[in-house]
Amino acid sequence: MSRIQLCRVLLLVVGAVVYSSVPSVGYTCILEGEAPIIPFPNTTGSVPPLGASVCTDWKPDNVSCLPLVWSTPACQGGFYLNIRDPRSPLSGEVQSCPPGFYCPSNKICVIPCPDGAYCVKSNLTYSASGKPQCKPDYETLQVQKYTNGTVSSILCGGPASLKTAQCYAGFFCPSINESNKCTKGHFCRAGRQQPQPCPLLSTCKAGTTAPVLNGIGLIFDLVLILLVLVFWLCLKYKHELKKAYHKHVRPRIFKTQSYELLQADDEGEQGVGAELRPVTREPSDPGYGGTVEAARGAPAVGSIRPKGFTVDIRFRDLSLTLKSNKKKVLQGATGELRPSTLTAIMGGSGAGKTTLLNALSGKAYYGTVDGLVEINGAPVDISRYRSIMGFVPQEDIMHRDLTAREVLYYQGMLRLSGCASFADINMKVDEVLRLLGISHIGDSEIGDEEKRGISGGQRKRVNIGMELVADPTLLFLDEPTSGLDSVSSMQVCEALRRVAEDGHLTVVAVLHQPRYEIFQMFHEVILLQPGGTIAFQGSTHEAKDYFTDMGYPVSENVNPSDHYLDVIDDHNKKSAAGESSRLQSDSSVSTDGSYSNPREARKSLGDMWTTRQQSTDGGKPKRTLSETSTQNFTPRKPASFLVQLLFFLRRAFVLQLRQFGVLILDQLLVLIAGAVLGALYSEVRLQKVALLLCMTSMAVALTSMLAALRCFGNNKPVFWRESSAGINRPAYFMAVNISQIPIILFTPLVFLSLFYALVSPRAFFRDYYAAVLMLVWAAHGLGYTISIIFNHRSSQMATVVLVLISAMLSGAQPSLCKMRKYKVIGPIIYSLSFARWFVEALFEKEANRYPGVLVDEVALYSSLQGYSLDKFSLCLGILFLFGLITRAIALVCLMFTHRGQQK
Repeated sequence: MSRIQLCRVLLLVVGAVVYSSVPSVGYTCILEGEAPIIPFPNTTGSVPPLGASVCTDWKPDNVSCLPLVWSTPACQGGFYLNIRDPRSPLSGEVQSCPPGFYCPSNKICVIPCPDGAYCVKSNLTYSASGKPQCKPDYETLQVQKYTNGTVSSILCGGPASLKTAQCYAGFFCPSINESNKCTKGHFCRAGRQQPQPCPLLSTCKAGTTAPVLNGIGLIFDLVLILLVLVFWLCLKYKHELKKAYHKHVRPRIFKTQSYELLQADDEGEQGVGAELRPVTREPSDPGYGGTVEAARGAPAVGSIRPKGFTVDIRFRDLSLTLKSNKKKVLQGATGELRPSTLTAIMGGSGAGKTTLLNALSGKAYYGTVDGLVEINGAPVDISRYRSIMGFVPQEDIMHRDLTAREVLYYQGMLRLSGCASFADINMKVDEVLRLLGISHIGDSEIGDEEKRGISGGQRKRVNIGMELVADPTLLFLDEPTSGLDSVSSMQVCEALRRVAEDGHLTVVAVLHQPRYEIFQMFHEVILLQPGGTIAFQGSTHEAKDYFTDMGYPVSENVNPSDHYLDVIDDHNKKSAAGESSRLQSDSSVSTDGSYSNPREARKSLGDMWTTRQQSTDGGKPKRTLSETSTQNFTPRKPASFLVQLLFFLRRAFVLQLRQFGVLILDQLLVLIAGAVLGALYSEVRLQKVALLLCMTSMAVALTSMLAALRCFGNNKPVFWRESSAGINRPAYFMAVNISQIPIILFTPLVFLSLFYALVSPRAFFRDYYAAVLMLVWAAHGLGYTISIIFNHRSSQMATVVLVLISAMLSGAQPSLCKMRKYKVIGPIIYSLSFARWFVEALFEKEANRYPGVLVDEVALYSSLQGYSLDKFSLCLGILFLFGLITRAIALVCLMFTHRGQQK
């Protein structure tokens, strides 16, 4: 080694010792886990200086790295070692990183700066106190050169990494050697080459990094609120607007007239002195009230057309055993139900009245039915006659947001439009309204416990009208007079007797404590004793004679129905205890069925009725069967799928309009969620984007799913009732889904109106809208499934739990990389999370919008989270597929769960 070379080595060693002893000077090495520096092509056209090698494929163990044991100044970021003689690396000279390049630590090469960088050579300046400083400051310190122990010069380093090379936030850099402050009316994020114009009506001061307030979102929300207010006022005053239209607008257009009742007072109730006023009204309108007499609730005029096909039901030894505990609640019931007859089923509590009704109508899904049921003399399944059968449940199951006329109208259209014209169905609706005496409340909403509507008695009559409007031949009613006053009960029973007699219907009703006049309205009565055994069947006059012959005459001023039930209960208790009757302890009865010896008195009335029937007619029916045969029966043609879909869809939209306040509250919650998230994560950096999107998926999915629970969950009893009547279930399901599409399309706009304005993300608005739209679509589908599988209370808890689990598996924390450690289970679980696909889709769009100078940051956080940056369409496609699959599951569950209630 020559003296010159030895001096150079000593100089390097001394310089390194002095360099390390200076507090403000040091070198930085790449830490474990830090993202690698990604090389870029020299797009700026900068030429590296002579003696500087350009890094094209840098790796941590690249041979071009200087050994750390040398501790040379070249290891410090912002400098490079200019090697003049490749054969002698120690002959290089430490120099500042040249313009257009950045110089990482522990390397002797230079790397071209990408677009969006500001890479110029630092200039040495001095402060007022004489302290040396570098401008621009790249967070690197001066390197002092020593010659023979004295400071010969001071160097300022250049950018050491992409982070220090990026164009500062609040500035824009058209080229790598030019930096300008962001002008007023624009905002500049880090790495911007050109300033970004401020959105309309927003505020952007000079040097700002993001809009302070985006007025578009506020304007959109204000306009939306105004439209909602106008729409709500139109709904609230729709009757007044309709009157004004008929009075002032329509006569000028069509020059035609008809008549309508004016309101007698300001409250909208029709009075006796109501006037006639010219106005036009269409018969096809579901609000059409027919004649003036119909509008006043006048008695029905005309006759009810008799049925060409009648139904006679005979049942023998009918029994029912509960599936839950194998208890027999109906046993040995034998009797007959005849056409043109109104039959009452009566008995004490627990006697099996509703059980007998359900067994005869085929709705006893909760038990096993044994015995023989014949229709017109042939043993057939009652479900064959579902198209001409009506069943009125004890509960008033109907859509409470519809008017009474609308409830009957849609029932008629869904069940009769396949075999009757729309005009005939409208006439049928008017006829039923008049028949039940509820024409005057035809345009009033049903109402519920929260919203005032018609009275409970009127609602009960609408419940009956839902089956009468379907023009049944066989009608079952479960306590149709419960909850009605005596006058309304009498009116209902008169209507039932009339349709039975004039229409040749077979009408069976469970009756509970009727008054005398109502009891006499029924042609026949079936009395049940506890245990489900028939104690008597016959006309009301025959019942009086029978109980008198048995020694139980009806006293004066006593309701016969109450007397019969008291006798059955009293006799059943005493016969069970082995006692004789209080009136017939030693009597004998003639051959017509009365007691022949005291031992007979110990029998139950059910056994004695069976004995009497067998002794009088050998168990044969007293009357001839219906003249029609089952072979002459042709089921009614149901409405086509398309027709039912259109009517279901029309009803679904009407229901949404009636629930307008609830819909507005849902959107208000969505708006608040977007505003809160936007305020908390304003100007979010890439490292926080995944967390922001995770919170966004929780907020949007939770509000959407909770709103979707009402679509099917609240209407399951109505669906079960309509399904038992034979409606097309897929048409119903599809109509509800189609009716929700406007809400699905509108919800992302409401959420993003403030969220996008406050966060000001890098991705385009269209990308955010598409991703949030698919998230809402998927969340609605999952909400449908939950509402159908779970009950109303459990569905809300299930929704919250599923949303939380999906958010935890989105990849924000823990990351997908950590979950991939669980080889098979991990990828399967997070792939089922709808939040994962939403977060990954928007993370990609955010990352790809970052400038090239921040690509190391993008590579770092994308690799840490485990997200890909080229699968946006795939992520949205999976969300769409997720919504389709959950809807298919919901349809299957809707059709094949609770099958008993749908019979």
